Order: sequence, then structure tokens, then C-alpha cells
Amino acid sequence: MQATSYVDLLPTELYPMIIEHIGFDLISHVYFSQLNARIEACYRCLGRAFWEPVCRASGLACQPAEHASLTNEDWADLAFECAGHALSCQHPACGMGRLRENERLMRKHVVDGLDLMDTLPRDDVRDVEPISVWKDIAFKSNVRWARSIDTWRNTTCLRIVEEGYIGRAGPLHEHPVIWRSFAAFPPVPKMNLCTIDIPDPSNDNGVIVADMLDAIIDR
Repeated sequence: MQATSYVDLLPTELYPMIIEHIGFDLISHVYFSQLNARIEACYRCLGRAFWEPVCRASGLACQPAEHASLTNEDWADLAFECAGHALSCQHPACGMGRLRENERLMRKHVVDGLDLMDTLPRDDVRDVEPISVWKDIAFKSNVRWARSIDTWRNTTCLRIVEEGYIGRAGPLHEHPVIWRSFAAFPPVPKMNLCTIDIPDPSNDNGVIVADMLDAIIDR
């Protein structure tokens, strides 16, 4: 006989209250959703309106083409994929370390009891903090990269690209936490790069690492 947990003894009506109390903690939501079939059913009913803000609170978003095509179920799958990867990935720029840093930066720059969908990126942001992947590159006040292309080639971000596409760490898109992380906090809709002849990466929901790296790789 399967043991019954205290959570299993709770009436179903209490589960939505617990979900609301968890707030924007992606990992906690994923763990809680797996405790029993009734809780899982509650989460299945929530859809995009729930999962997209939870992902944003963890500093995660999609590229523009992907964002336009995602269904309610896709958003839940995205959240579970990122949470599962965060718990298992040992890559120094990915995993739980990246997820927790993203959460810290979102709290610092954006999240303060606000509705995350009311805090979408703005063009007038000047106080921008780059994700630590770009820590060797300084930001100017107008959100431009400040150092030369020679410096750029030696930065952590390029090493991650090389590891991903040469094969030392597997394809970078197989690391969804870093791939979907915002490139800067607060999220900005466009990054203007000086000294590098590439189109400016843009994303109405916030430029993510994937947008930046695609632009670099395609240059």
C-alpha cells in the first residue's frame, strides 16, 4: 500500500491557495506540481497567464518567433524544462547558480510585489546591469558595449559560445536556463552593440542570451 502524505489529505480547494502563496518561485512550483495528480491538474488549468510571469521572475523568456507560437501547454513545458535543467546542469554559466542569480537580479531591478506582465521592457532604461556572462564587458549609460572587439573575443560569453558549438559542452541551446536568460537586468527590448558589426539584437519581451549569441554567431 502506498503511503499517504499530509499533502494528499488536504482538500483540493486548498491547493490553489498554496500555489498562490508560493508566488514566483519556479522550482517550488515544479516540485509542488509533482506531489499528486490533483495538484498537477490544478497547474494544468493555469496556462500562459500563470507560467509566463513565473518564468520572467526567474529571468527567463523566449525569442520573438518562439514567443508568438507558444500555447498555454507550451509555457508549462518551458517552465518544467528550465527547472529540470537547472537542477541537473553542472555548467558554470547555467544550472541553479544561473537561475538563482537571475531571480536575485529580477528582485533587485524589477520584482517588488508587482505584476510582472506590467513590467515589460522599456526603451528608456539607462541603469542596466548585464548578466554575469558579460562581466568582462562594461555598459555605457546608453546601453552600448564599451570595449573593443579584441576584448570581446576574450570574454566569458565567447568562450561559452565556443564550448557550445565546438562540442565541449554540447550545443548551447541544450542549456535552456542560460539560453533563455535575460542578457541584462532590467530586461531591455534592444541592445545596441558598438565596435561589432552586427544587427542590434531586439526582443519586445526583453533581449535574452540566445538573441545576443545568435547575432554574434551570424555576424
